[in-house]
Amino acid sequence: METKDLMYKYIYFERIGDTESFYCRSHHGGHLGNVLYYHNWHQYIFEPESHMAVFSKGCLEDIADFLGRLNKEKR
Repeated sequence: METKDLMYKYIYFERIGDTESFYCRSHHGGHLGNVLYYHNWHQYIFEPESHMAVFSKGCLEDIADFLGRLNKEKR
């Protein structure tokens, strides 16, 4: 997946090296969590950085869209 495809209005995703994992960051520079492939469920998941994280509906929709794209490519 190209980096330009990983940008959303308030957040973006950055591949972690040569892995199948991504950082989820806000455009303000905050690290929100990671997206990684969870082998037990055979799909990508979002793992928040903090249990106290707060997300808007729009951010959650962006995360869900990104997971959907990755999972579709993985199949």
